[in-house]
Amino acid sequence: MKHLRRITALALCVILSLFCAFTVCAENIKYNLKDLKMSISIPDTFTVKTRENSSDLSENIYLEAVSADNTVTIAVAMIKNDKTQEIYSFENLSYSDIEAYKDDLLQNGEYIECKEGKYGDVPFLDFSQKYKTNKGVEIYGKQSITLINGMNISITSQSAGDNFTSDELTLIKGCLESIRFTQAKTAESTTSFWKIFLWIVVALLLLAIAFFVFSYYMGKRNAERKREALREQRRKADYDVLSRAESRNKPQSPEKLGGYKSSSDYFETGFDSQQSAQRKSTEPSQAPSRGATEKAVRSTKKAFTHAGYFLSNVKRELKKSKAKKKTNQSKKSKASAKNQRKPRDYDVFSDK
Repeated sequence: MKHLRRITALALCVILSLFCAFTVCAENIKYNLKDLKMSISIPDTFTVKTRENSSDLSENIYLEAVSADNTVTIAVAMIKNDKTQEIYSFENLSYSDIEAYKDDLLQNGEYIECKEGKYGDVPFLDFSQKYKTNKGVEIYGKQSITLINGMNISITSQSAGDNFTSDELTLIKGCLESIRFTQAKTAESTTSFWKIFLWIVVALLLLAIAFFVFSYYMGKRNAERKREALREQRRKADYDVLSRAESRNKPQSPEKLGGYKSSSDYFETGFDSQQSAQRKSTEPSQAPSRGATEKAVRSTKKAFTHAGYFLSNVKRELKKSKAKKKTNQSKKSKASAKNQRKPRDYDVFSDK
């Protein structure tokens, strides 16, 4: 029995050493997934399908690798929607949000535990899986999930029938550590043409609105200035009319009515100017104009006005002269009465 045990142990050591040598000698092939902006290396012992070389992949699957004995499969999937675009990256989430995301997935019966990892300088969440298919086959799995560039990317490794061996776990870990991202952003910085065009249109609309508002304001201001100037002109005109009315209503001295102090003044200046004005107005002109006619009419009216003033002055002078004569006569009569000698009564019977 001892010899049998030794032979069995030696055989196992040889098999393990051969397997390890085979594993070490296996080469990894790098696969670039352009849609995911990432690359991953898979051992050449796996049969690999990608969207570039196969069209029978399931929805959201971009790479599928199967081992030679069909016991291990590795699949790379991606989901992109409004929610992933909104969060964009795990690095944009707080610690509490990450924990809530973990708890949400762990509530699913397929997931057992979760650990944090980092591959290609990008944070991942590593979940362990265990569930049964509809045919009753027990599936063991490892799923690493990340959210980057607005995409939810998952790398799922599964083993059917039994759990992963240590070598299989080492192989899966090597695949995960080979992940590289050609573009890893924490926020969306690329701007599409339509977004730029939309911003340009919005800017032009704002400028047009500002221009129309400014034009309306300036037009309203100019109109207000014109109305104010018109009101000022009307106020001045009303003031001039009132001032002329007040000047007309002021009492004038009789001496200033005709512009002459006495009739002699009128005869010396006014009468001559009146006759000259009348002569000018009555002189025939070869081509009389409307302005000359109006001027002649005004001169005639002015002459009649001065004639009226002249008659008024003559009457006033006559009255003054009559009053003066009466005054002088009364004075003279009083003086003569004083100068008359009173008669003396003589007594005929006296000697004196």
